[in-house]
Amino acid sequence: MSEALRGLKKRAGVQMAYVLLFAGFVLWPNMASAPSVLLVAALVLAAVWLIGCLGLVAGVPRSDELMLCGAASPLLVGLVQMIWRLNFLRLEGSFARSGAPPGSATVFFLVWVAEMVLILLPGALFLWWNARSLSAVPPPQDNRPSATSKRT
Repeated sequence: MSEALRGLKKRAGVQMAYVLLFAGFVLWPNMASAPSVLLVAALVLAAVWLIGCLGLVAGVPRSDELMLCGAASPLLVGLVQMIWRLNFLRLEGSFARSGAPPGSATVFFLVWVAEMVLILLPGALFLWWNARSLSAVPPPQDNRPSATSKRT
């Protein structure tokens, strides 16, 4: 097996493992508890990503483009989670108000950091990795009939 093919299979394997973990531990539980349009879009993108990885392993041409599109799934979820958390902080203010359970600010920020490290950063990394690994666009083909063609 050539070194380039081994590298492609390794890249696809790493991404398949991540997309299965992402779908199993993030998307599916959230879909079961509170389905939304965002989660459906992220689940569809994750499926496209998985199909692209399988296509890359099988040697299907242009499957790297599917991987690039699908890798936006964790980035989409991570950015929306970050926006929701920032909006919560804007609306609720600090956790120092009376009525907030002790330690709630710590838990809030620990979950936020976990979302950044486990969802947003890998999403950006995979998107960058797939964009850098795109294959070259094939040259355009001439669709005009040749001069020797005898059409009547």
